[in-house]
Amino acid sequence: MVLELQQMQKRFGGIAALRRGDLRVAASEVHLLLGENGAGKSTLMKITAGMILPDAGQLLWRGAPARFRNPAEAQRAGIAMVHQESLLAPHLTIAENLWLGREPSGPPGFVRRGEIRRLARELIAEHRFPLDADWRVERLSPAERQMVEICRSIAQKASLLIFDEPTSALSGAETREVFRIVRDLKERGVAVVYITHRMGELRELGDRATVLRDGETVFSAPMAEVTNDELVRQMVGRTISTGRRGGRESGAIRLKVNGLTRRGVLDKISFEARAGEILGLAGLVGAGRTELCRALFGVDPVDSGEVTVDGVPVRPRSPREAVRAGIVLA
Repeated sequence: MVLELQQMQKRFGGIAALRRGDLRVAASEVHLLLGENGAGKSTLMKITAGMILPDAGQLLWRGAPARFRNPAEAQRAGIAMVHQESLLAPHLTIAENLWLGREPSGPPGFVRRGEIRRLARELIAEHRFPLDADWRVERLSPAERQMVEICRSIAQKASLLIFDEPTSALSGAETREVFRIVRDLKERGVAVVYITHRMGELRELGDRATVLRDGETVFSAPMAEVTNDELVRQMVGRTISTGRRGGRESGAIRLKVNGLTRRGVLDKISFEARAGEILGLAGLVGAGRTELCRALFGVDPVDSGEVTVDGVPVRPRSPREAVRAGIVLA
């Protein structure tokens, strides 16, 4: 085993984030780490990556006890973590970000920028990343930034790579590219821990799955020996019915939006929300979900469109006016 976590515990104040976290990861394995929000997945991996210290438990790295007091120690051992939030320097190029803090140096006070670009181009070409070493990070899409994060971890010679929901904000094509990279890493002998909530990704990538619930490891098995239904049951602690809900009578229209537009942000958005109904807004990062809510709450102005609450036209120009109209942003 490359990594073994035994009886890991962590509290934040009065909250037990981890009660008993156990995990065993082998080389050349994609190990899925599953669980509901708050189950302890990210906490367990942040301990592994040296971002936080455990209160109790043992970490074995390549069979020997280890304790990483900071990310630099974990990285020197060969452990890297790709986060949901980009940790890149936006004003620098991809090449400069890949070697930030580890720049090849020449005479005292000088950085060999040509060497940085050469190494970055070789790494990008070797792993077939759809990137250019000279691109500035501030101009990259969320998917491209995610790939730069992965590329930087590879540049650190990581033998264990942790992915924390890497496809949560990516399109289908971008997700397939991440999958290709993960498979390539596996073929090169890298161990991968992959945190995900997307059930469709389980069969695409996973060799083995471990489930955390309420801060405890409750289940671990090869993917070939377990069904998705069993994984869901282990995640929530009960059997979930997958049947459609029975029909229910629709309530009155409480909120109606027609053609709401804000140039460059929202384009003719229309929908209705009825009494007793939970209406979900779905979309990738940058699709306009947050901007729509801000417009309805009067934080951002709109150029055109109509909004009615209980049949009464409203046009909130401030949060105060939105609250008076019965609209609240939580």
